[in-house]
Amino acid sequence: MSSRLKPTVFQKQPVCPSSEMLLAYGKATLSGPAHGKIKTHLASCDFCHAEVSLLLSHPPMPGQHTPPSLPFALRLLALRLLPVPPAATSAEGQRAA
Repeated sequence: MSSRLKPTVFQKQPVCPSSEMLLAYGKATLSGPAHGKIKTHLASCDFCHAEVSLLLSHPPMPGQHTPPSLPFALRLLALRLLPVPPAATSAEGQRAA
């Protein structure tokens, strides 16, 4: 049995690092505090541990790729349902675009 803590739901949590940070960690391009913070997080987060493995085993295809745009109705639904992190609000308390 794994020594990692089991989350109640196997999904990315608000405290989880971004996929970009996890990939940088996996490629050993992070240093200092960021590296240590992610290493500590991975010791207790099965989801992020699995994400690092997935990202490293499926490298991006060469060339520029533009992600598809999020349909407007889905964006509105996400904005309504998902909590807004403190950094995503402006000084006036408005959601950042």
